[in-house]
Amino acid sequence: MSGVEAAHKAEVKALQNKWNNVILPNLENQIALLEMELKKRQQQELDEFRDQIEQGPASVVRVKYSSMALDMEKKMMHLSNIGLYKEAKVIKKQLKTIKADEKDKNMSEARAKLLCKS
Repeated sequence: MSGVEAAHKAEVKALQNKWNNVILPNLENQIALLEMELKKRQQQELDEFRDQIEQGPASVVRVKYSSMALDMEKKMMHLSNIGLYKEAKVIKKQLKTIKADEKDKNMSEARAKLLCKS
């Protein structure tokens, strides 16, 4: 049995040498290349994302209006339903400016949050 054991030990030793000298360095090189590609791709995606945020308002952000704006909207609808169109028109103008201000505020907060996360 010593001949079989010696052949087995020689085979294991040859396999270990091949693993340490050929296979392992190839794997390490492939891992390093993949990591570099991944970092490059992630940096590119991050840059594109930041550019996209800076270019315009995030369309996925839902604007949440204040209760005052929602009450004014209800009041405007009620006034128009009962026929007081002049009063409804005045409230509509006020509501338009309030909603625009709140939308700008909400969008700037959303941009700040997204930039802080990235």
